[in-house]
Amino acid sequence: MKVCDHCSSIYEPTGKNQKYCTKQCYLEATKEIREEYHKKWQQENKEALKVISERYRKKNAEKLTKWKKKFYENNKNKILSQQKNYRERNKDKIKERSKNYRGRNKEKIAEYGKNYREQNKEKINKYFKNYREQNKEKLKEYNRNYHTKKELKN
Repeated sequence: MKVCDHCSSIYEPTGKNQKYCTKQCYLEATKEIREEYHKKWQQENKEALKVISERYRKKNAEKLTKWKKKFYENNKNKILSQQKNYRERNKDKIKERSKNYRGRNKEKIAEYGKNYREQNKEKINKYFKNYREQNKEKLKEYNRNYHTKKELKN
C-alpha cells in the first residue's frame, strides 16, 4: 500500500514507480507543477517576456487585429454588460480618478480641445446648424423661459 503524492489517499500501486493513485490525480498534479514552473520562470524572465511579446505583436499585428475584432463582435453583449457593471460598482473610484487626471492635465486637455475644435470647425458648425434647424421650437421655448427668469431676477 502507498500514499498518493497528490491527494494523500491510500492505494495499491500497479508498478514500482507509481506515485499517484489514478490517472486523474497524475494529470492534476503535473498540471499544478507546470503552472508553478511557468509562474516562477515568468517572474525570473520579465524583460525577456516583454521582448518576446513585443516581437510577436509586431510580427502578427494584422492577425491580432482581426482576432480582436472577431472576438469583440462575438462577445459584444457580454463585454458591454461587464463594462456597465464595472462602472456601476466603481462610480466613486472612477469619478475620483477622472478628477485627479483632469487636475493634473488641465493644459493638455485644453490644448487637445482647442486642436479638436480647429480641425473639426466645419463639422461642428454643421452639427449645430442641423441641431438648431431640427429643434427650433425647443430653442424658442428655452430662450423665452431664460429671458423670463432673467427679468424676474431684476
